[in-house]
Amino acid sequence: MTITANLADGRVLNFPDGTDPQVIQATVKKMIQPQQEVSATPEQPEASFGDQALGVAENIGSFASSVIAEPIAGLAGVVQSINPFAEEGAGAR
Repeated sequence: MTITANLADGRVLNFPDGTDPQVIQATVKKMIQPQQEVSATPEQPEASFGDQALGVAENIGSFASSVIAEPIAGLAGVVQSINPFAEEGAGAR
């Protein structure tokens, strides 16, 4: 047989027969206390205008450098692929 504790919010707690009443009371108290919300991620401070502007400038700089560098790297790969004196696989690297 089990000991049943019906909470006001409709939850039902079952305890094995012979459970110490103090354990039951402590468990019921723990269950009816308001649950503290646990945040999965810590709150981040709001970024200032200067920080946001710096972030935009960094993204623009990254994009601009890749616009210049990617075609040059691709062209170098093609040149190495058709170079008869380059070692095998040089164009792929």
